[in-house]
Amino acid sequence: MINDFRYAKVRALLAVLCTERQPQPRSRLAGMLWADQPEARARASLSQALTTLRRAIGDRTRDRPVIGSDSMQVWIDAADAVDIDVEVVIRLLDACDAHAHPRLRSCHDCGERLKRALVRYQGDSSLTSRSTTATSSTGGRAHTATSCASAPPPR
Repeated sequence: MINDFRYAKVRALLAVLCTERQPQPRSRLAGMLWADQPEARARASLSQALTTLRRAIGDRTRDRPVIGSDSMQVWIDAADAVDIDVEVVIRLLDACDAHAHPRLRSCHDCGERLKRALVRYQGDSSLTSRSTTATSSTGGRAHTATSCASAPPPR
């Protein structure tokens, strides 16, 4: 888990790169994250945020860096190595929805999935943006995971 971020915009940059899973134009990222700044200043801020992000994830010491970039774009190069909590929560909730069981509360397998989803959803309290993202991305289903996962296990 990566939790050594000093700035919310560095977390936001990582979130965009991970969720989009394709190269993002520098102009789009700079405009999205620093909309209140002139373009040149926004692009300089993006460069600084990339440096901070690379330092936080130890990208400079990896054999294959995770963050790729050129003068026009930025991307996650090892997207298959990136595990995004929101996507994991959604997959676990979808698996519960698709599983055939007479009652959700009495299904041991779904109870275990919901417990894992809850752990991912709650995450590290220092990364509050993750919880906000999880709530909006799951359309409120994470609330269901919270109430069901806290129920006593079936006997």
